[in-house]
Amino acid sequence: MKIKVLTLFRNSEKKLDKYFKRIEALEKKHPEWDFEYCFYENDSHDNTVKILKEWMINRKCRVISEKLEMPRWGHEGAGARMIAMAQCREKLLEMARPLDCDWLFMLDSDVVYEPNILEKYLEIEGPVMYTPNIEHNIDCHMCEPSCKNKAYYDTQALEDSIGNGGMLFTCNPFWDKKDRTRWENKQFVEVTTAYGGAALVKAEIADKCSFLPCRGWIDLETFLKGVSERGPLVVVPTVKTYTHISSPAKVEKGFIEYQKATLKDVWKQYFGRKKRKSFEFEEKKK
Repeated sequence: MKIKVLTLFRNSEKKLDKYFKRIEALEKKHPEWDFEYCFYENDSHDNTVKILKEWMINRKCRVISEKLEMPRWGHEGAGARMIAMAQCREKLLEMARPLDCDWLFMLDSDVVYEPNILEKYLEIEGPVMYTPNIEHNIDCHMCEPSCKNKAYYDTQALEDSIGNGGMLFTCNPFWDKKDRTRWENKQFVEVTTAYGGAALVKAEIADKCSFLPCRGWIDLETFLKGVSERGPLVVVPTVKTYTHISSPAKVEKGFIEYQKATLKDVWKQYFGRKKRKSFEFEEKKK
């Protein structure tokens, strides 16, 4: 099996040692697989490019570095940042072509994952894209009694099969009752969009998709919707990843109570709404 690993970098010097150790553990776990790396860097002011080029010497790897003079956007520039990120992701995808491989492993530089992540994904037959249960440094505030779990992180990129976004500050980010039950039973959930920082997508599907145009909401939206139009895109609750947020969002008690009240009447959201086409596939029997 051949897998191309795609990662964006910017001022990532302090993250690279751990990034490489996780990659090397992945290689060690699957010595029979052929890994190739595509790295895109822009506007770094540290030693990111130098370190990447040193690491790639004994591997199949390409590094593209550009000086785009992109600003460091704050909250006010979130839309512009998403558009710029989509443009960078599109360059990375073009850089990886031809997609003469089985899978693309789309990986963020700071996401923590286990070496068996890919084999755990592939235990499920049928999906064209797998995404993880990504947690971060905020506790779940929705479970009663407290579940002691961390909250799902990438809610902005999450859209369920009928158009709902992800629920915030909770270990179960879904609104739909069937989706919630599947998640609680540790079964994958089919969605319209999701990412989670460590996603595996079929190369032949990715080759038909693009990150552009981007409307500024999330950088991956166009790509992810292109994927889910061509096959099942799933979130796998048993594949856990983690990211640490330096300035996590403040949890407002009133907002949590609002979510809980809405969840109790969640059936009202679905009256008269039609679920999008669902692809049929089965979990591989172990």
